Amino acid sequence: MAMHKNNVLDIDTKMEIIKAKEQDNLRAKQIIEKFKIGKSQFYEIFKKKNEITELSLNGNGSTKRKMRKTAKEEINEIVWEWFLDARSLNLPISRPILQAHAKGIAEKLGKTDFHASNGWLESFRKRHGISFKAVCGEAGDVSDEAVNTWI
Repeated sequence: MAMHKNNVLDIDTKMEIIKAKEQDNLRAKQIIEKFKIGKSQFYEIFKKKNEITELSLNGNGSTKRKMRKTAKEEINEIVWEWFLDARSLNLPISRPILQAHAKGIAEKLGKTDFHASNGWLESFRKRHGISFKAVCGEAGDVSDEAVNTWI
């Protein structure tokens, strides 16, 4: 078998590989040859299947990058859960609100070296496919009661 360079694949391609294995019932060797990937890369994709699936669902499929863990993974996970909860209640979330909440979580966790910088925010935003756009119309309206209980 020919050796293949360990290329960085986008999320959509990784999802195709997962689908080829799980739905099309192709064998590992067939998939490796079809997608021209290395054996270790094939197994690494299945090791991180849940993360890849989540990224795909979040709309980051065309992103071509390595999935690295951040040093502040615990903070990021808690902030992401809070963000999803707030969005499900149609609460508007701005950059400063997100940064302030992240800083508050870091303080509660005793992470004194975390500053919720603009760089952290930009990385967090890209990682989760967040765009900060103005919510227009009545569909984005929030009741005063929801705002008061949330804050």
